[in-house]
Amino acid sequence: MRRLGLIIGTILPIVAGIFGLQLIASESGEVVVVTTFGSSDDSFSTRLWVVDYDNAAWIRAGSSKPEWYQRIAENPRIEVRRGAVAFSALSDPRPDLRPVINEAMRGKYGWADNVIEFLFGRETAIPIQLIIQTNQD
Repeated sequence: MRRLGLIIGTILPIVAGIFGLQLIASESGEVVVVTTFGSSDDSFSTRLWVVDYDNAAWIRAGSSKPEWYQRIAENPRIEVRRGAVAFSALSDPRPDLRPVINEAMRGKYGWADNVIEFLFGRETAIPIQLIIQTNQD
């Protein structure tokens, strides 16, 4: 029983430290709020990193598994809050630009991007271009 307590007492702080480091890393630097819409038009907000590349804003999914990514696959219309600015956009997944956007994110977010890459990898990351929608009357 004592051995189990020692193991738990050793592992628990390590696991908590990893989760804490992930939280600190993922919230460092510029974070945008992306609102996606479900099939019944319910809205869901997700906090993500953003980078500017080739005159466009880009976000990135770690893979195709997150629920927010599944929603944009079904409905590419999103709302974005970037600082004090809110805008509507169409999300355009561009996996072909993975190396370029990964490098741009690494350049902008530095150590934090390295931490997230170490924990989760970038092999399945999906860059998503935000195509800003304007009202045309």
